[in-house]
Amino acid sequence: MKTIKIALGFGTFAILVGALIHRAPSSHLTTSRNMNESPRPLFSKSQRKEEVLPALPIANPNAPEQKVGTSMVLKSFEGKKDLEGYRLLSKKIFLTNQEKIQMQDLLKNDEFTRQLKKLFTVSSEYDNLENQQNIAVDFLLAAATGENGALASEILKSIIQDPATENESLSRTTRENLAGVKAEVLYRWSAQEPLKAAEMRQWLPGPVSEKIWKNVLAQQEMNRAESAMVK
Repeated sequence: MKTIKIALGFGTFAILVGALIHRAPSSHLTTSRNMNESPRPLFSKSQRKEEVLPALPIANPNAPEQKVGTSMVLKSFEGKKDLEGYRLLSKKIFLTNQEKIQMQDLLKNDEFTRQLKKLFTVSSEYDNLENQQNIAVDFLLAAATGENGALASEILKSIIQDPATENESLSRTTRENLAGVKAEVLYRWSAQEPLKAAEMRQWLPGPVSEKIWKNVLAQQEMNRAESAMVK
């Protein structure tokens, strides 16, 4: 079993996600690279320890993707500048009037919002991908309750519906990454909009996603029980 750490503004919690790539039974998730190794923690997008990746040359964002030996040259995400702008603004406790306008302009920017969907696909080969996914999930959850809500909600829904986590032909790393994103979206979005929880359950594409959902519900129940004890 793998422990996925997901961080929210009010603290950090853990979601157990079962085996991701174990072939028998195929409906279970496995998370250790070697079945004889001890499981290693897998952190979610919100507060995941970044893995040390081998140094790769950074591609010119305007140049086509190339192969260098057996390594893929990583591309620069098209919306990187706007995404970083949102990150900087979201970290501030107090915004100036000009910054408030900038924030609203970003949240209402349909073109930028659509670009974010590219960060959550199997084919994502972007430099600094996990950090950008972290910020993008934060953005989409914020936008989902605003004027751009329909578009942001549709992208969040597509993450939940993504069948890639069920596909055993994909690499372990890819499936673990997508499972972590899906777990975070399910937990945070269902907490933010509890009336949508029943719909989210209907969007799950298979047994792996259903396992993630059950673990999300279990963790939410645990959090509620702990809160009641504090009171």
